[in-house]
Amino acid sequence: MPARPGRHPVVLVVQEIFGVHEHIRDVCRRLAKLGYFAIAPDLYGRQGDVSTMSDIPEIFSRVVLQVPDAQVCTDLDAAIAFARDSGHA
Repeated sequence: MPARPGRHPVVLVVQEIFGVHEHIRDVCRRLAKLGYFAIAPDLYGRQGDVSTMSDIPEIFSRVVLQVPDAQVCTDLDAAIAFARDSGHA
């Protein structure tokens, strides 16, 4: 979130198969410095912690392929609602 007060435009930052790792968090920080309320929901959190995995086929089979599209859409909607309800977006 930007340091200055007020309402800011929202950017949803969507992770790739390795989850919300340091690069994704850095993208959010950089967007916040540009004046955006950037949010990266953890879309895999309920299925598994991909930060502990390094084998791509394992990540796909144990986590990515287990995440239903409806869950992703609901999580993205919830992230937008969270931003809106914060009073900063």
